[in-house]
Amino acid sequence: MTLGLWEIREIKQALIIFCRENELELNDRSALMAAQQLMRFAQQRSATSEQLLRQLRSQHADLAQDAS
Repeated sequence: MTLGLWEIREIKQALIIFCRENELELNDRSALMAAQQLMRFAQQRSATSEQLLRQLRSQHADLAQDAS
């Protein structure tokens, strides 16, 4: 699935919120990884920034639990 302007805008919004919550700069490695995950999520199905962010938070929490 290709991403349209709406999907890109939603990805950007979710990424900005995620970075703000986690005190990340947009060029941090974690932020770049989050951007890649958001793009994969958006390619799977069309979603709002809130839905993308919820999926990213869930994935992020799962990774944190696996690391501990």
